[in-house]
Amino acid sequence: MTSVARDNLFDSFPQFSFNHRKLGGLIGLERGDDVVQFRGIPFAEITARFRQARVLDSLPQRPFDARKSGPYCPQLSFPFPPYWTGAIPADYPPFSPAPQDEFKCLNVNITVPRSILEDSFKEKVPVLLFIHGGAFVGGSQSIQVAGREIYDAVNLVRAGIARGQPLVVVTCNYRVGPLGFLASKELMAFNKGHNEPVGNYGLHDQRQALEWCHRFIDGFGGDPDNITIQGTSAGGSSAHYLSIFPNRKFRRAILASGTLTGIGPMPLDHQQKLYNAYRCRHSRDNKVFDEVSVALLQSIPVDEMVKPVTDDIYHPLIDGEWIPGATMETTCAIYKDSHAPDLMIGASYFEADLTRMILMDDMTTKKPASDAKMHAKITELISSNGMILSPSTFPTVYPSVISAYNITTAIATPSSQMFEWADFMADLAFRIPPLHIAAHHPANVLVYEIRCKNPYPLWSWSFGRANHAVNDLFLFDPAPDLVPEELRRDHDGNVRQIRAAWLDFCYGKLPWKQVRKEGETLGPVHIFENGAMGRDPETLEEAMGEETAGRWRVVLEANVR
Repeated sequence: MTSVARDNLFDSFPQFSFNHRKLGGLIGLERGDDVVQFRGIPFAEITARFRQARVLDSLPQRPFDARKSGPYCPQLSFPFPPYWTGAIPADYPPFSPAPQDEFKCLNVNITVPRSILEDSFKEKVPVLLFIHGGAFVGGSQSIQVAGREIYDAVNLVRAGIARGQPLVVVTCNYRVGPLGFLASKELMAFNKGHNEPVGNYGLHDQRQALEWCHRFIDGFGGDPDNITIQGTSAGGSSAHYLSIFPNRKFRRAILASGTLTGIGPMPLDHQQKLYNAYRCRHSRDNKVFDEVSVALLQSIPVDEMVKPVTDDIYHPLIDGEWIPGATMETTCAIYKDSHAPDLMIGASYFEADLTRMILMDDMTTKKPASDAKMHAKITELISSNGMILSPSTFPTVYPSVISAYNITTAIATPSSQMFEWADFMADLAFRIPPLHIAAHHPANVLVYEIRCKNPYPLWSWSFGRANHAVNDLFLFDPAPDLVPEELRRDHDGNVRQIRAAWLDFCYGKLPWKQVRKEGETLGPVHIFENGAMGRDPETLEEAMGEETAGRWRVVLEANVR
């Protein structure tokens, strides 16, 4: 293995020549003298639109140049919040924005301690596979803010080295939007005709990324039998879906601000409406059905195909095979042995930053959407929520719930109390499901809440709050130098807390006790406090306060099976 500077875009960043015992030669990117990154490695191929991907057993070229970002799934612009601006550090590579490519979008980035590649470690180390979010509509592993990749794992890997817990971190791209989650009876027949699983292409892409890692990560120093997966938002929901797929290739999962209970799958009739809308948009003949309509949608230019027919999020399909539904009763029936993965599940204190956006027509003026539109959004969320016992009547027939959230006068006109409804939706989708899941999951479940504050003033919407998906800012910490000086001490404390818990969990340690219910006592819930060490209240009331705990108990009690 040698390091040689090359005259190219990364001419000031030496390459790292590496021979993988199964894949052959790769050219990685040195990130200082302690970390190496291999980027854009294809893990599966897509032979046609709406076909399931197939794991690759080799690289397209040898040596494979793994220094640049790989393509990601075509989508409309899906910008990350513009948290910061500022110069890129001298030791940060000048990554160009990744291109979009429908058929070459399945690739991984692997970030590894250099000492492991140089075989100074005799044992393989744990692996963390991270799944990005984006409402199943957009996003990628290489998404940038002001030239810095949000999910760049270099600083996380360095933190693992410093703690004596070296880690291999893998991030992956997968299909999103209609390319990843469109479903219908026509597509089901199409996939069955090819003897492959039906629909949920994006989830199966993630599953194939895990399969690829299980086959090849040992050549990068990772332990294929000690993989932890983590996702945030739709990525957290994805990690939960993957936990019920057969032949799981991981031991444990971290679900951050997203679960399959809170962001649940939808049945075929819901999915069929979306499919029909795409078909009708691209055909003057409304009688085009079956394989003809599949061929029609396969022929549409990808830039046209990704234009949405709805502003709702995409939901995975209840396929009746691997995804039986959203309730914990149906999902836990999948675990027929003692090998259900341990889960670490949590959300942020201010998840309502996302649900407020969903319920608005204009973020600048904070103008609510129309009552009809808000009703549709609320109905969709409740309909897909596996925690809700009777979605068609919830919360209307539960006066205790309506009173607890102060929406008594706004059932018919939710726009008159938009913020209260946003708080309610945030609790239903993100903050309460971890406790509901803990009551049913057959393995260890650790529950947490993040109160660490977003330190980037440029995004006033969530600055100074523990907003949706804020954990990613602390876990990857891609821009610590752009945190205002007066906030850096707290920020550093937040980063240490999150990373310590994640690393311990990847190493098979339980950083706090699992949730248990003894009589009326429910807890513990770990609290990541802003800048501090965090705390472990034994009860829900101690963790959340009497008012919030009371609200949550009302919701949980209204949905007891």
